[in-house]
Amino acid sequence: MKKYVIASCILATGALLGCGDKNAASESSFKAALSPAVAVKRLCVVDDRLGAAGVDLSKGEGIPYFGNEKSEDKIMASSPLFSILSGLQTMGLLKTKLIHKKQPGLMGDSYDLISVGADLTEEGKKHFRMVAGYPGFCFGGAAIDSITEFTPPAPDSTGVTVSHVNFTAHYTDFPDLSHVFPEKSDAFTKEANAPHLGHAVLAQTNKGWTVQSLQIQPAQ
Repeated sequence: MKKYVIASCILATGALLGCGDKNAASESSFKAALSPAVAVKRLCVVDDRLGAAGVDLSKGEGIPYFGNEKSEDKIMASSPLFSILSGLQTMGLLKTKLIHKKQPGLMGDSYDLISVGADLTEEGKKHFRMVAGYPGFCFGGAAIDSITEFTPPAPDSTGVTVSHVNFTAHYTDFPDLSHVFPEKSDAFTKEANAPHLGHAVLAQTNKGWTVQSLQIQPAQ
């Protein structure tokens, strides 16, 4: 009987300390609250050549062609961005195209200006982002490895009870981009495979902990 009473006290104490309590300040509670927000943190690949060429993939714009080729395939292959565009097309993110626009010429006539461009596919729209003014594509998602430390819950300047949480994470499902960005794929892959550190501010609510702010960056 005595052992039974002691065990009951331990269980009761555990409940008071937050066993299974979503409002508890614990590693398990914070990991459960953070995981959905961390999972949608994607790693973005930006190649400034797309932006420098003035290509706005969200608008289907292209790069003007001024050569004498008549073959559409040769015109497409002559583009300085052909390897990038065709690689992204292989991934199903866009569809390359030639854009024909009539332009006013001399003596009242006109000429056909050909541009090499692309349209985002529905899948491409899910991954496309403008990053610091440049077009990019974002892939994968982050997963928490462990909660490394957190502050005791305390009211912030607005009176909301918050806790600052540090954690480690890694990215998953990052595709092979060597055929799209051969000069930069090694750097992209290295960053994707590197361990990452995260910091978040979580607020305590009647429904548990919610994420107020979240940052993830490669570990130095």
